[in-house]
Amino acid sequence: MSRTRRTPRFVLVLVAVLGVLASAVTAVYAASTPKPTLTLGANPASQSVQQGQSAKYTVTATGTNGFTGSVPLTVSGLPSGATASFSPPSLTLSSTVGAATSTLTVTTTKTTRSGTSALTVTGGSSSIQSSVALSLAVTVPLNGTFTVAAAPSSLSVAPGSTVVSTVSVSRTAPFAGAVTLSPLSLPSGVNATFSPSTAAATSGTSTSALQITPSITSPDGSYPLTLVGTYRSATGEAYYAYAQLQLIVDSKLNARPFTITGGLSQPLAPGDTASPIDLSISNLNNKPLPVTNLSVTVKGTSAGAACDASNFVVTQYRGPYPLTVPALRASTLTALGQPVATWPQLQMLDLPRNQDSCKNVSISLGYAGTAGGN
Repeated sequence: MSRTRRTPRFVLVLVAVLGVLASAVTAVYAASTPKPTLTLGANPASQSVQQGQSAKYTVTATGTNGFTGSVPLTVSGLPSGATASFSPPSLTLSSTVGAATSTLTVTTTKTTRSGTSALTVTGGSSSIQSSVALSLAVTVPLNGTFTVAAAPSSLSVAPGSTVVSTVSVSRTAPFAGAVTLSPLSLPSGVNATFSPSTAAATSGTSTSALQITPSITSPDGSYPLTLVGTYRSATGEAYYAYAQLQLIVDSKLNARPFTITGGLSQPLAPGDTASPIDLSISNLNNKPLPVTNLSVTVKGTSAGAACDASNFVVTQYRGPYPLTVPALRASTLTALGQPVATWPQLQMLDLPRNQDSCKNVSISLGYAGTAGGN
């Protein structure tokens, strides 16, 4: 009788062990077959238009893990009075086409509600879907317009060095408002400052020097930058204009040391003729130095905040690159054969405010540049 009781216990233990083994095998099998997925992206993520204008976004659908099929697109969150369309309205992904794009056009009317709306673009089937968030700012029409542009729009710089682009704010009469400049997107470790940060209220075009400095540890590569100019009306409405830049970080640049100096050739007065600056570049190396970028910025004045950099504007060097500086020699732009018309220039703006604090001040200028090295 005692042997008969022990036999069932052994059978029960064996069944339990087999059950654990079966579960383990099933779990491993399920993990080895990832599900197909769909991802939506959009560029740009935000747009600003005046009532009655249209905004365009590029929507990209990307399939992974073998996703195939039709991806119809829809958008939600439109402000009242606005309509939207996709071209094409549906995307098809296959084993040979893993990504496809469609243009989303949002059209507003003169009665579309002003303000910022959060849009959501959704694509896919009932079982596999993806979405991406967008932003649309609708403003009432300005009495005139403004645009933002950067020159050069492609900049090469060594890690830890500084490169400069001139950002221009161009206004269409009768608009003459002040426009604040800022970077909308920056790669990690990259610092960007505008001098001045606000393009002063004036008719026509005003400029600001954008200084970009990647950290000493920034990896080589090409990075897109987006700049935004913002104008706020007396009633608080915000108006935006955008500019695109391409930053190329190249550790082969600035491999050899050099210095830049300069000074004004004549005194400045509000609205007077700009003073050209005959830069001097000292090549400290025993071989010729190809300079690929030169820039001048206003750091400040002896009067401090009472006469800050916003009173001045710099026109950057407009001659050809590279500028080859002979070995172990300091060469001016004159010595390098560059005419005065290409030199950087500093001008004092004639602003609609009291500028008496700028009388007899000393101006502090900053100089930067990049050069090839091998």
